[in-house]
Amino acid sequence: MYGLMTTLPAAHGALAAIAFGFLFPLGSILMRVVPGRAALFVHGFVQLFSYATYIAGAGLGLYLVSIVHFPPENKSLLDMASTNAHPIIGIALLVALFIQPVLGVAHHRRFKRLKRRTWVSYAHLWTGRLGITLGIINGGLGFALARTQGPAVIAYAVIAGTMWVLWVLIVLLRKFRTGPRAEQREKIAEEGDREAYVPGVRGGGGSSSSRSGSRSPPAPAIVPAAEPDLPPYEPGPDYAAHTAHLRQTASRDSRGSKDDWEGHGSSRRDEDPGPIQSATDDEMGRGQV
Repeated sequence: MYGLMTTLPAAHGALAAIAFGFLFPLGSILMRVVPGRAALFVHGFVQLFSYATYIAGAGLGLYLVSIVHFPPENKSLLDMASTNAHPIIGIALLVALFIQPVLGVAHHRRFKRLKRRTWVSYAHLWTGRLGITLGIINGGLGFALARTQGPAVIAYAVIAGTMWVLWVLIVLLRKFRTGPRAEQREKIAEEGDREAYVPGVRGGGGSSSSRSGSRSPPAPAIVPAAEPDLPPYEPGPDYAAHTAHLRQTASRDSRGSKDDWEGHGSSRRDEDPGPIQSATDDEMGRGQV
């Protein structure tokens, strides 16, 4: 029993330390340094292997919680405030990281379709970032709980600290180099989502032009035709009298015979235009004809 109680904590600590102190940060780093589509598969494989490693370590930890009790009240590690921080954080990480693969697949599919990040993307990113950081801290709490000292603690601190700093630096460097372009792409995508529906354009029926990314020219605006009796400008004060006289003259002419028109045509042309001409002059003077 004494040998088991010595081996189990060591195995639990080694597996959890390897998962959070090395493998999880490595998987996140590889996502940003491996070129092309291979980065996605490398990232997914390493992170799944890291999680499997942590599941093994967490399983040993839960077993230790179930068999270790402290006198005189026979309390477990979870029952005492001085010792329950490490197991509680470990259980929380085990549950939170369980949904990471689901969030990762959803993030990849949405980003591939929309060409921008959504809430799923940020949930996946920040669950991973907080999980790795909290896991490294929880490793230190575990060493303190086990009262471990010496080379093992120093090695964990150096390796985990180096991997965490390297991971953060790569994330910041990548964001600094691609941030403006990424923000521009997201802005263009968001503006495109707010555009009106146009057939053949993204979201407009799924034609070949939408799949190829090309845009059809916008349709010309349709201007309603003006009323036939109204001019395309604001009439002057004599316009009503002018048009009324023209209509009256046209009506009188239509009632007359052809001979009557030919007999009186010359005299009508010689008449003084009077108010008709003055109305026309007024419109011309105002620039409204």
